[in-house]
Amino acid sequence: MVLFTIAGGYSSRVSTAIGNEVLIASTNCGYLKQALSPLRTAAANVYHGDRINNAAAYASQCYSDKVSPGMTQCSLLTTPRIVGNKDTRAHCPFNNTICRETSKNLRVDSGFLDSHIHFGLNATPDQRISWRNVFHCAPMVTEGYTSLYFNSHPDKSLDGSTLYHYGGFSFAERRDYMFLAKTLQSQYSLMLSNDSVLSYSNLDLQVIPVIIENGTSSPYSFVPIEQVARDDADLFILFLSGNGVIFSQPSEDPWYRVAHASTQFVVFGADYESEDNLYLPLEPASPLGCTAQYQFCNAGSGKCGPLASQMDAIAGAAPYFDTTYADFKADNPKTETAARFIYFVKSAITSNTAYFNDMLAHLGSQALFSQKNLVNGWQYNLEVDQWQQDVSHIWDIMMASHQSALLNAASGPTDPYILQGWVNYTASGFKTLCNNQGALSVWTSRMDDKFYSAAAAVSIRSSK
Repeated sequence: MVLFTIAGGYSSRVSTAIGNEVLIASTNCGYLKQALSPLRTAAANVYHGDRINNAAAYASQCYSDKVSPGMTQCSLLTTPRIVGNKDTRAHCPFNNTICRETSKNLRVDSGFLDSHIHFGLNATPDQRISWRNVFHCAPMVTEGYTSLYFNSHPDKSLDGSTLYHYGGFSFAERRDYMFLAKTLQSQYSLMLSNDSVLSYSNLDLQVIPVIIENGTSSPYSFVPIEQVARDDADLFILFLSGNGVIFSQPSEDPWYRVAHASTQFVVFGADYESEDNLYLPLEPASPLGCTAQYQFCNAGSGKCGPLASQMDAIAGAAPYFDTTYADFKADNPKTETAARFIYFVKSAITSNTAYFNDMLAHLGSQALFSQKNLVNGWQYNLEVDQWQQDVSHIWDIMMASHQSALLNAASGPTDPYILQGWVNYTASGFKTLCNNQGALSVWTSRMDDKFYSAAAAVSIRSSK
Protein backbone atom coordinates (compact mmCIF):
# COMPACT_ATOMS: atom_id res chain seq x y z
CA MET A 1 0.00 0.00 0.00
CA VAL A 2 1.36 3.43 -0.99
CA LEU A 3 0.24 6.57 0.82
CA PHE A 4 -0.27 9.81 -1.05
CA THR A 5 -1.57 13.17 0.06
CA ILE A 6 -3.50 15.80 -1.83
CA ALA A 7 -2.98 19.42 -0.87
CA GLY A 8 -6.51 20.52 -1.50
CA GLY A 9 -10.00 19.23 -0.97
CA TYR A 10 -11.77 16.86 -3.29
CA SER A 11 -15.28 15.63 -3.72
CA SER A 12 -15.79 12.03 -4.77
CA ARG A 13 -17.94 9.02 -4.27
CA VAL A 14 -16.94 6.16 -1.99
CA SER A 15 -17.67 2.75 -3.43
CA THR A 16 -15.83 0.31 -1.18
CA ALA A 17 -14.50 0.29 2.36
CA ILE A 18 -11.77 -2.10 3.50
CA GLY A 19 -10.85 -1.50 7.14
CA ASN A 20 -9.88 2.15 7.34
CA GLU A 21 -9.43 2.36 3.57
CA VAL A 22 -12.03 3.60 1.10
CA LEU A 23 -11.70 3.49 -2.67
CA ILE A 24 -12.46 6.58 -4.72
CA ALA A 25 -15.13 5.80 -7.30
CA SER A 26 -15.44 9.11 -9.10
CA THR A 27 -17.10 9.18 -12.49
CA ASN A 28 -14.99 12.22 -13.36
CA CYS A 29 -11.46 10.85 -13.30
CA GLY A 30 -9.63 12.98 -15.85
CA TYR A 31 -8.04 16.36 -16.47
CA LEU A 32 -8.88 19.95 -17.30
CA LYS A 33 -8.42 20.78 -20.96
CA GLN A 34 -7.41 24.18 -22.26
CA ALA A 35 -10.27 26.63 -21.95
CA LEU A 36 -11.62 28.14 -25.16
CA SER A 37 -14.51 30.31 -23.92
CA PRO A 38 -14.46 33.16 -21.36
CA LEU A 39 -16.83 31.24 -19.05
CA ARG A 40 -14.70 28.12 -19.11
CA THR A 41 -11.57 30.21 -18.71
CA ALA A 42 -12.98 31.76 -15.53
CA ALA A 43 -13.94 28.34 -14.16
CA ALA A 44 -10.53 26.92 -15.03
CA ASN A 45 -8.79 29.82 -13.31
CA VAL A 46 -10.80 29.20 -10.14
CA TYR A 47 -10.04 25.47 -10.31
CA HIS A 48 -6.31 25.97 -10.75
CA GLY A 49 -6.28 28.92 -8.33
CA ASP A 50 -7.61 26.84 -5.45
CA ARG A 51 -4.99 24.19 -6.06
CA ILE A 52 -2.19 26.74 -6.40
CA ASN A 53 -3.19 28.31 -3.07
CA ASN A 54 -3.20 24.92 -1.38
CA ALA A 55 0.17 23.99 -2.88
CA ALA A 56 1.63 27.30 -1.67
CA ALA A 57 0.28 26.66 1.83
CA TYR A 58 1.66 23.11 1.84
CA ALA A 59 5.07 24.28 0.60
CA SER A 60 5.24 26.99 3.28
CA GLN A 61 4.44 24.51 6.03
CA CYS A 62 5.99 21.28 4.87
CA TYR A 63 8.90 22.24 2.63
CA SER A 64 10.58 24.17 5.41
CA ASP A 65 13.79 22.94 7.04
CA LYS A 66 12.14 23.66 10.39
CA VAL A 67 9.20 21.28 10.03
CA SER A 68 8.36 19.56 13.30
CA PRO A 69 8.31 15.73 13.06
CA GLY A 70 4.91 15.78 14.76
CA MET A 71 3.15 17.87 12.12
CA THR A 72 0.51 15.45 10.83
CA GLN A 73 -0.21 17.44 7.68
CA CYS A 74 3.43 17.01 6.63
CA SER A 75 3.70 13.28 7.28
CA LEU A 76 1.01 11.88 4.99
CA LEU A 77 2.85 12.03 1.68
CA THR A 78 4.82 9.08 0.43
CA THR A 79 7.64 11.60 0.09
CA PRO A 80 6.63 14.61 2.22
CA ARG A 81 9.02 16.93 0.43
CA ILE A 82 10.87 16.84 -2.87
CA VAL A 83 14.36 18.19 -2.21
CA GLY A 84 16.19 19.18 -5.36
CA ASN A 85 19.92 19.53 -5.79
CA LYS A 86 20.46 23.30 -5.55
CA ASP A 87 23.58 24.80 -7.07
CA THR A 88 23.82 28.39 -5.82
CA ARG A 89 26.94 29.13 -7.86
CA ALA A 90 25.66 27.99 -11.22
CA HIS A 91 26.75 29.40 -14.54
CA CYS A 92 24.64 31.80 -16.58
CA PRO A 93 21.82 29.94 -18.38
CA PHE A 94 22.11 32.37 -21.31
CA ASN A 95 24.85 34.27 -23.07
CA ASN A 96 27.23 35.39 -20.30
CA THR A 97 26.94 39.02 -21.36
CA ILE A 98 23.29 39.26 -20.31
CA CYS A 99 23.60 37.81 -16.79
CA ARG A 100 24.56 40.08 -13.90
CA GLU A 101 26.72 37.28 -12.51
CA THR A 102 28.50 34.57 -14.47
CA SER A 103 28.85 32.13 -11.59
CA LYS A 104 26.45 33.09 -8.78
CA ASN A 105 23.21 31.91 -10.30
CA LEU A 106 20.74 29.23 -9.18
CA ARG A 107 20.15 25.84 -10.76
CA VAL A 108 17.71 23.42 -9.12
CA ASP A 109 17.76 19.83 -10.39
CA SER A 110 15.07 17.55 -8.98
CA GLY A 111 16.95 14.43 -10.00
CA PHE A 112 14.86 11.57 -11.34
CA LEU A 113 11.60 11.38 -9.39
CA ASP A 114 9.82 8.03 -9.21
CA SER A 115 6.12 7.91 -10.11
CA HIS A 116 5.65 5.30 -7.37
CA ILE A 117 7.87 6.66 -4.59
CA HIS A 118 7.35 10.41 -5.04
CA PHE A 119 3.84 10.52 -6.49
CA GLY A 120 2.15 7.41 -5.13
CA LEU A 121 1.21 5.83 -8.46
CA ASN A 122 1.51 2.19 -7.45
CA ALA A 123 3.48 0.05 -9.88
CA THR A 124 6.21 -2.55 -9.99
CA PRO A 125 9.70 -1.14 -10.73
CA ASP A 126 9.56 -2.09 -14.41
CA GLN A 127 6.29 -0.15 -14.89
CA ARG A 128 7.34 3.10 -13.30
CA ILE A 129 8.02 6.47 -14.86
CA SER A 130 10.95 8.68 -13.91
CA TRP A 131 10.49 12.42 -14.23
CA ARG A 132 13.12 15.12 -13.91
CA ASN A 133 12.81 18.90 -13.69
CA VAL A 134 15.69 21.37 -14.01
CA PHE A 135 15.09 25.03 -13.19
CA HIS A 136 17.89 27.53 -13.88
CA CYS A 137 17.67 31.26 -13.15
CA ALA A 138 19.82 34.40 -13.23
CA PRO A 139 19.27 38.15 -12.73
CA MET A 140 19.70 39.95 -16.05
CA VAL A 141 21.41 43.19 -16.99
CA THR A 142 19.30 46.04 -18.32
CA GLU A 143 22.02 48.27 -19.77
CA GLY A 144 21.64 48.26 -23.54
CA TYR A 145 18.28 46.49 -23.41
CA THR A 146 15.96 49.34 -22.43
CA SER A 147 14.52 52.48 -23.96
CA LEU A 148 12.05 55.16 -22.92
CA TYR A 149 8.48 55.05 -24.12
CA PHE A 150 6.70 58.05 -25.63
CA ASN A 151 3.54 58.01 -27.72
CA SER A 152 1.60 60.39 -29.93
CA HIS A 153 -1.74 59.85 -28.20
CA PRO A 154 -3.35 62.55 -26.04
CA ASP A 155 -3.00 60.35 -22.97
CA LYS A 156 0.56 60.91 -21.77
CA SER A 157 0.30 58.92 -18.53
CA LEU A 158 2.76 56.28 -19.74
CA ASP A 159 5.28 58.68 -21.26
CA GLY A 160 8.72 58.12 -19.82
CA SER A 161 8.03 54.49 -18.98
CA THR A 162 10.82 51.99 -19.58
CA LEU A 163 10.64 49.38 -22.33
CA TYR A 164 12.59 46.14 -21.93
CA HIS A 165 13.90 44.72 -25.19
CA TYR A 166 14.46 41.03 -24.51
CA GLY A 167 12.15 39.95 -27.32
CA GLY A 168 8.93 40.79 -29.10
CA PHE A 169 5.86 39.37 -30.75
CA SER A 170 6.39 37.47 -33.98
CA PHE A 171 3.04 38.67 -35.32
CA ALA A 172 3.34 42.32 -34.25
CA GLU A 173 6.27 44.02 -35.94
CA ARG A 174 5.70 47.26 -34.05
CA ARG A 175 6.12 45.45 -30.70
CA ASP A 176 9.85 44.91 -30.35
CA TYR A 177 9.82 44.93 -26.56
CA MET A 178 8.78 42.39 -23.95
CA PHE A 179 7.69 44.53 -21.01
CA LEU A 180 6.77 48.11 -20.07
CA ALA A 181 7.37 49.45 -16.56
CA LYS A 182 6.03 52.74 -15.25
CA THR A 183 8.50 55.33 -14.02
CA LEU A 184 9.72 55.18 -10.43
CA GLN A 185 8.07 58.55 -9.86
CA SER A 186 4.74 57.12 -10.98
CA GLN A 187 5.16 54.00 -8.84
CA TYR A 188 6.00 55.97 -5.69
CA SER A 189 4.08 59.23 -6.10
CA LEU A 190 1.23 58.22 -3.79
CA MET A 191 3.35 56.43 -1.21
CA LEU A 192 5.69 59.42 -0.81
CA SER A 193 3.02 62.09 -1.05
CA ASN A 194 2.41 64.20 2.04
CA ASP A 195 -1.21 64.40 0.95
CA SER A 196 -1.90 60.67 1.29
CA VAL A 197 -3.15 59.27 4.59
CA LEU A 198 -2.00 55.65 4.40
CA SER A 199 -1.06 53.68 1.33
CA TYR A 200 0.08 50.10 1.81
CA SER A 201 1.74 48.67 -1.28
CA ASN A 202 3.15 45.36 -2.40
CA LEU A 203 5.80 44.43 -4.91
CA ASP A 204 4.64 43.82 -8.45
CA LEU A 205 5.76 40.58 -10.09
CA GLN A 206 5.04 39.88 -13.75
CA VAL A 207 6.17 36.92 -15.84
CA ILE A 208 6.61 36.66 -19.60
CA PRO A 209 6.71 33.09 -20.99
CA VAL A 210 8.42 31.79 -24.11
CA ILE A 211 7.12 28.27 -24.75
CA ILE A 212 9.29 26.09 -26.97
CA GLU A 213 7.76 23.57 -29.37
CA ASN A 214 9.89 21.60 -31.84
CA GLY A 215 12.89 23.62 -30.74
CA THR A 216 11.41 27.02 -31.51
CA SER A 217 8.99 29.54 -30.00
CA SER A 218 5.42 28.33 -30.27
CA PRO A 219 2.97 30.39 -32.37
CA TYR A 220 1.76 33.59 -30.68
CA SER A 221 4.51 33.33 -28.08
CA PHE A 222 7.16 35.95 -27.51
CA VAL A 223 10.26 35.54 -29.63
CA PRO A 224 13.33 36.14 -27.44
CA ILE A 225 16.46 37.90 -28.57
CA GLU A 226 19.51 35.80 -29.38
CA GLN A 227 21.21 36.47 -26.04
CA VAL A 228 18.48 34.64 -24.07
CA ALA A 229 17.11 32.25 -26.70
CA ARG A 230 17.17 28.53 -25.89
CA ASP A 231 15.90 25.69 -28.09
CA ASP A 232 16.10 23.08 -25.31
CA ALA A 233 14.08 24.79 -22.56
CA ASP A 234 11.02 26.91 -21.91
CA LEU A 235 11.98 30.47 -20.99
CA PHE A 236 10.39 32.73 -18.39
CA ILE A 237 11.42 36.31 -17.66
CA LEU A 238 10.22 37.67 -14.33
CA PHE A 239 9.99 41.44 -13.91
CA LEU A 240 10.06 42.74 -10.33
CA SER A 241 8.91 46.31 -9.65
CA GLY A 242 8.90 48.22 -6.35
CA ASN A 243 5.34 49.43 -6.95
CA GLY A 244 5.39 51.80 -3.99
CA VAL A 245 7.08 49.42 -1.55
CA ILE A 246 9.61 51.16 0.70
CA PHE A 247 12.80 49.33 1.65
CA SER A 248 14.09 49.75 5.18
CA GLN A 249 17.73 49.36 4.19
CA PRO A 250 19.94 49.07 1.10
CA SER A 251 20.48 45.64 -0.39
CA GLU A 252 23.16 43.91 -2.41
CA ASP A 253 20.66 41.47 -3.90
CA PRO A 254 21.10 41.62 -7.71
CA TRP A 255 17.39 41.20 -8.47
CA TYR A 256 15.82 43.61 -5.96
CA ARG A 257 18.49 46.23 -6.77
CA VAL A 258 17.81 48.64 -3.91
CA ALA A 259 19.72 51.93 -3.96
CA HIS A 260 22.53 52.48 -1.46
CA ALA A 261 21.62 56.16 -1.05
CA SER A 262 18.68 56.87 1.23
CA THR A 263 15.74 59.21 0.72
CA GLN A 264 14.24 61.20 3.57
CA PHE A 265 10.58 60.58 4.25
CA VAL A 266 8.43 62.76 6.52
CA VAL A 267 5.71 61.00 8.49
CA PHE A 268 2.88 63.14 9.82
CA GLY A 269 0.63 62.04 12.66
CA ALA A 270 -2.26 63.69 14.48
CA ASP A 271 0.10 65.34 16.94
CA TYR A 272 3.59 64.50 15.74
CA GLU A 273 5.98 64.68 12.81
CA SER A 274 9.05 62.52 12.24
CA GLU A 275 11.64 61.87 9.57
CA ASP A 276 12.72 58.42 8.37
CA ASN A 277 15.35 57.27 5.94
CA LEU A 278 14.04 54.96 3.28
CA TYR A 279 15.45 53.25 0.23
CA LEU A 280 14.01 52.86 -3.25
CA PRO A 281 14.78 50.60 -6.24
CA LEU A 282 17.40 51.71 -8.72
CA GLU A 283 15.22 50.92 -11.74
CA PRO A 284 11.51 50.74 -12.61
CA ALA A 285 11.74 46.96 -13.03
CA SER A 286 14.39 44.30 -12.63
CA PRO A 287 14.43 41.19 -14.86
CA LEU A 288 15.20 37.62 -13.81
CA GLY A 289 15.55 35.00 -16.54
CA CYS A 290 14.65 31.36 -15.88
CA THR A 291 14.72 28.21 -17.99
CA ALA A 292 12.61 25.13 -17.29
CA GLN A 293 13.56 21.70 -18.60
CA TYR A 294 11.86 18.33 -18.33
CA GLN A 295 12.87 14.74 -18.90
CA PHE A 296 10.93 11.45 -18.83
CA CYS A 297 12.39 7.96 -18.60
CA ASN A 298 10.96 4.46 -18.79
CA ALA A 299 12.27 2.89 -15.59
CA GLY A 300 11.76 -0.60 -16.99
CA SER A 301 13.82 -0.16 -20.15
CA GLY A 302 16.12 2.53 -18.80
CA LYS A 303 15.54 4.63 -21.92
CA CYS A 304 15.06 8.38 -21.57
CA GLY A 305 13.75 11.16 -23.72
CA PRO A 306 15.67 14.43 -24.08
CA LEU A 307 16.14 17.06 -21.38
CA ALA A 308 14.11 19.74 -23.11
CA SER A 309 11.11 22.06 -22.98
CA GLN A 310 7.94 20.52 -21.61
CA MET A 311 6.36 19.82 -25.00
CA ASP A 312 9.56 18.53 -26.58
CA ALA A 313 10.40 16.37 -23.56
CA ILE A 314 7.02 14.64 -23.78
CA ALA A 315 7.27 14.18 -27.55
CA GLY A 316 10.82 12.86 -27.29
CA ALA A 317 9.96 10.33 -24.58
CA ALA A 318 6.69 9.09 -26.10
CA PRO A 319 8.29 6.33 -28.27
CA TYR A 320 9.84 4.76 -25.16
CA PHE A 321 6.32 4.27 -23.79
CA ASP A 322 4.78 2.65 -26.88
CA THR A 323 3.09 5.83 -28.05
CA THR A 324 3.45 8.99 -30.14
CA TYR A 325 2.95 12.64 -29.33
CA ALA A 326 -0.18 12.63 -31.49
CA ASP A 327 -1.66 9.72 -29.54
CA PHE A 328 -0.62 11.40 -26.30
CA LYS A 329 -2.59 14.53 -27.19
CA ALA A 330 -5.57 12.44 -28.32
CA ASP A 331 -5.66 10.25 -25.16
CA ASN A 332 -5.24 7.22 -27.39
CA PRO A 333 -3.09 4.60 -25.63
CA LYS A 334 -2.43 1.40 -27.57
CA THR A 335 -0.79 -0.45 -24.66
CA GLU A 336 -0.85 -0.47 -20.87
CA THR A 337 2.57 1.21 -20.88
CA ALA A 338 1.24 4.02 -23.06
CA ALA A 339 -1.81 4.45 -20.83
CA ARG A 340 0.36 4.76 -17.73
CA PHE A 341 2.59 7.38 -19.41
CA ILE A 342 -0.30 9.48 -20.69
CA TYR A 343 -2.16 9.21 -17.37
CA PHE A 344 0.86 10.21 -15.28
CA VAL A 345 1.99 13.11 -17.48
CA LYS A 346 -1.45 14.66 -17.98
CA SER A 347 -2.56 14.08 -14.39
CA ALA A 348 0.57 15.09 -12.50
CA ILE A 349 2.71 17.22 -14.82
CA THR A 350 0.71 19.12 -17.41
CA SER A 351 -3.07 19.49 -17.63
CA ASN A 352 -3.98 19.28 -13.93
CA THR A 353 -1.10 21.48 -12.83
CA ALA A 354 -0.83 25.16 -13.68
CA TYR A 355 2.36 25.89 -15.58
CA PHE A 356 4.99 28.17 -14.07
CA ASN A 357 3.73 31.38 -15.67
CA ASP A 358 0.09 30.63 -14.78
CA MET A 359 1.08 29.89 -11.19
CA LEU A 360 2.90 33.23 -10.88
CA ALA A 361 0.06 35.05 -12.63
CA HIS A 362 -2.20 33.80 -9.84
CA LEU A 363 0.10 34.26 -6.84
CA GLY A 364 1.93 37.37 -8.01
CA SER A 365 4.36 38.69 -5.41
CA GLN A 366 2.79 36.38 -2.81
CA ALA A 367 5.01 33.67 -4.31
CA LEU A 368 8.12 35.46 -3.03
CA PHE A 369 9.76 34.24 0.16
CA SER A 370 10.57 37.88 1.01
CA GLN A 371 6.87 38.46 1.72
CA LYS A 372 7.37 37.19 5.26
CA ASN A 373 9.29 40.40 5.95
CA LEU A 374 6.97 42.82 4.16
CA VAL A 375 4.75 44.79 6.56
CA ASN A 376 2.42 47.66 5.67
CA GLY A 377 4.29 48.46 2.48
CA TRP A 378 7.73 48.30 4.12
CA GLN A 379 10.17 45.60 3.05
CA TYR A 380 12.55 44.53 5.80
CA ASN A 381 15.57 42.23 6.06
CA LEU A 382 16.41 41.43 2.46
CA GLU A 383 19.21 38.86 2.33
CA VAL A 384 22.12 39.12 -0.09
CA ASP A 385 20.78 36.01 -1.82
CA GLN A 386 17.10 36.91 -1.41
CA TRP A 387 16.33 36.19 -5.05
CA GLN A 388 17.68 32.65 -4.70
CA GLN A 389 15.48 32.10 -1.65
CA ASP A 390 12.52 33.40 -3.65
CA VAL A 391 13.16 31.09 -6.61
CA SER A 392 13.72 28.12 -4.30
CA HIS A 393 10.37 28.81 -2.64
CA ILE A 394 8.61 29.09 -6.00
CA TRP A 395 10.14 25.77 -7.05
CA ASP A 396 8.87 24.21 -3.83
CA ILE A 397 5.34 25.39 -4.65
CA MET A 398 5.63 23.84 -8.12
CA MET A 399 6.72 20.50 -6.68
CA ALA A 400 3.92 20.51 -4.09
CA SER A 401 1.45 21.21 -6.88
CA HIS A 402 2.71 18.26 -8.92
CA GLN A 403 2.54 15.98 -5.88
CA SER A 404 -1.15 16.69 -5.30
CA ALA A 405 -2.27 16.68 -8.92
CA LEU A 406 -2.71 12.89 -9.35
CA LEU A 407 -5.41 12.80 -6.69
CA ASN A 408 -7.17 15.78 -8.22
CA ALA A 409 -7.28 13.80 -11.45
CA ALA A 410 -8.75 10.71 -9.79
CA SER A 411 -11.42 12.49 -7.78
CA GLY A 412 -12.48 14.98 -10.43
CA PRO A 413 -14.50 18.19 -9.93
CA THR A 414 -18.21 18.62 -9.22
CA ASP A 415 -18.65 22.23 -10.39
CA PRO A 416 -20.77 22.07 -13.57
CA TYR A 417 -18.86 24.94 -15.19
CA ILE A 418 -15.54 23.21 -14.61
CA LEU A 419 -17.00 19.94 -15.85
CA GLN A 420 -17.73 21.63 -19.19
CA GLY A 421 -13.98 21.79 -19.74
CA TRP A 422 -13.18 18.48 -18.05
CA VAL A 423 -12.03 15.45 -20.04
CA ASN A 424 -12.72 12.05 -18.50
CA TYR A 425 -10.30 9.20 -19.06
CA THR A 426 -12.31 6.67 -21.05
CA ALA A 427 -9.79 4.12 -22.35
CA SER A 428 -9.72 0.86 -20.41
CA GLY A 429 -6.09 1.37 -19.40
CA PHE A 430 -7.00 4.70 -17.82
CA LYS A 431 -9.98 3.27 -15.95
CA THR A 432 -7.76 0.71 -14.26
CA LEU A 433 -5.54 3.49 -12.96
CA CYS A 434 -8.48 5.65 -11.88
CA ASN A 435 -10.28 2.92 -9.96
CA ASN A 436 -7.26 1.84 -7.92
CA GLN A 437 -7.03 5.01 -5.86
CA GLY A 438 -8.42 4.94 -2.34
CA ALA A 439 -8.57 7.36 0.58
CA LEU A 440 -7.64 6.65 4.19
CA SER A 441 -8.60 9.94 5.81
CA VAL A 442 -9.44 13.57 5.20
CA TRP A 443 -8.44 16.28 7.62
CA THR A 444 -9.12 19.97 7.82
CA SER A 445 -6.64 22.68 8.69
CA ARG A 446 -6.98 26.36 9.43
CA MET A 447 -4.59 28.77 7.77
CA ASP A 448 -4.87 32.53 7.48
CA ASP A 449 -8.30 32.39 9.17
CA LYS A 450 -9.71 30.37 6.27
CA PHE A 451 -10.87 26.80 6.59
CA TYR A 452 -10.18 24.45 3.74
CA SER A 453 -9.67 20.76 3.27
CA ALA A 454 -5.92 20.45 3.20
CA ALA A 455 -5.02 16.82 2.66
CA ALA A 456 -6.20 13.31 2.15
CA ALA A 457 -4.01 10.30 2.65
CA VAL A 458 -4.56 7.96 -0.22
CA SER A 459 -3.53 4.45 -1.07
CA ILE A 460 -3.19 3.42 -4.66
CA ARG A 461 -3.72 -0.30 -4.87
CA SER A 462 -2.90 -2.67 -7.64
CA SER A 463 -5.83 -4.67 -8.93
CA LYS A 464 -3.55 -7.52 -9.88
